[in-house]
Formats: sequence, structure tokens, C-alpha cells
Amino acid sequence: MNDIVSLPKGLRDRIKRLSRIRKVTPGSLVREAVADRVAYMEWEEKALAQGQADLDAGRVMTTEQLRTALIAQRARRGKKPAKDA
Repeated sequence: MNDIVSLPKGLRDRIKRLSRIRKVTPGSLVREAVADRVAYMEWEEKALAQGQADLDAGRVMTTEQLRTALIAQRARRGKKPAKDA
């Protein structure tokens, strides 16, 4: 896919500056940035879908249940619970 993407001048200038510092082409810098952002967005969508599935299945805890579980977990690990947990 070789599409043309319009970027604001300020962003183009930042990309050029960073590409000189990192000794890479502006194109490779943009490809890396886009790939990283797309990977993050894919992870985020998967996490949101899993969270919704948990809600739909009733796999939820109240804040008090979470606090109790964390205190028990800390106790099993031999750590003192934080104050005002």
C-alpha cells in the first residue's frame, strides 16, 4: 500500500528533525510510528472486547471485593497491605 498521506507542516518538520537525529529516512520513521500505533490500537480493541465479554458473563467485582482480594493476595505474599487500601 503506497498511499499519500497529508501531514501538517509542524509534524513534517518534527519527523525530519527526528529522522536526522536517528539517522533513518523520514519514511522509515513514519512506518515505525504507524506500526507501533496500529499494534497498540489492536491490543486496546482486544482488551476492550475481553472486558465487555467479562461484563456480559458477569465476571465482575465490586470495589470492596477487589480490595478484599488484594489484601488477601498481599497477605499470601507476606506483604503488609497499604494504608487506606
